Parts: sequence; C-alpha cells; structure tokens
Amino acid sequence: MNGTGDGHTQSERIMLDVATRRIKERILRPFLSLIPIFIHPTHLTFVGFCIGLLIPLCSAFAHPRFALTAWLANRLLDGLDGTLARQRQQQTNWGGYLDIVCDFTIYSLIPIGIAYSRPETSSASAWTAVAYLLASFHVNNVILFYLAAVLPPPSAAEIGEKEMTSLRLLPALVEGTESLAIFTVMIALPNWFLAVTCTMTTLVVVNVLQRTWVAREAFAEEESGKILKTKTS
Repeated sequence: MNGTGDGHTQSERIMLDVATRRIKERILRPFLSLIPIFIHPTHLTFVGFCIGLLIPLCSAFAHPRFALTAWLANRLLDGLDGTLARQRQQQTNWGGYLDIVCDFTIYSLIPIGIAYSRPETSSASAWTAVAYLLASFHVNNVILFYLAAVLPPPSAAEIGEKEMTSLRLLPALVEGTESLAIFTVMIALPNWFLAVTCTMTTLVVVNVLQRTWVAREAFAEEESGKILKTKTS
C-alpha cells in the first residue's frame, strides 16, 4: 500500500518481510526448473491449501508433529507459487486473490483446531483466547484491505523488485515473517497455546493502532493536498 506524504514514507520503510522475501526468492529459484511447465502457480496454491487444511485437523486430534509438517509444507508451497508466477510472468489478480483467501482461511482455522485439543477447552479459556485472536484478525484485515483498495497499488517494477506481492501492505509490527514464527510455535508447542494466542492478539492490536495512525496521516496529507490545489486553481 502507498499513500501520500508521511504515509508514503511509512510504507517505503525497509521491513523484515522485504528482506526475507528476497532471501526466499534466491533459495527457491533453483528449484523452479524442477516444476513441469504445465504446472501453473494456482495449482501450487490449491495443493498448498489442501495440505494446509490438515493443520487444524491434525492439531484437533493432538498430533502436533503431523500438523507442523503440514504447516511447513504449506508455507513452502505458498512461497513457491509466487516465485513461480514471477519467474514465468504468470502473475494475475486472480492468483493474488486466491493466495490471500487461502492463507487467511488457514490462519483462522489453525487456532480453532488447536483449541479443540486443549484440556482447558472445558473451562472456555481456550475458546475465549481464540475469539479475541480472530476478532483482532478481522479488524486488522478490514484496515489492511480497505487501504489496499483506496491507496495506489504498487507499480509493476515495485512488484517485481521490491514488494514481490500483488498488494502494497502498510508496514506493521507483525507481518508475514513474524506470523510464520508465531504460528510455528503455536502448532509445535500446543501446551503454550494460551500464552502464544494472547501474545499474538496483543501484537495484532498493535498492528491495528500502527496502521490506523499511518492511514490517518496519509489521508490528512491527501486532504491537505486537495485543499491546496483547490485554492491555487
């Protein structure tokens, strides 16, 4: 995402996700030659999504090792589909949409699956933690995608060289890399579920506050520009 004025500056900061995407690209590119030409990036997205559905299922039946294996496979395919699309110039809005929907579906189902396996479920504490986490996801995503809709999209050059995504996302405390680490701990160590869930909820709330502040500055600068333009015309 991008705004005008100070909002623009905020979105152009070098964030951890930008650095890790570049590292991921360098690691995954040598493996692209092993993928047959008839395999489309959306095929990888769909397979990754199907594997991802095993994560909450295995977690619900208290099999964290299987769930962790499915999670890592899901993340690998999630990285490969975008890299393949960029390498073969097959990036599409449909592919970006499908990738985001699949990702957030899995993100939402993981804590639900883990909560089913927890002994504290009977006291409702696990479900309360899940409810607050999913509520924070919902508010954060509303902000994220509303801003993606109203602020200018990244240029083709920026998508290929810097953003490497179909949307420009305002930077925040918890992005893709941090989410990967937190979900990995949540899946691998279900006994820490309540602590990890409460921590992630708090961090996502910080995201909401950060992006709200940046959006306010961006829109205020935009309005100031419109007023100045009106006065000078």
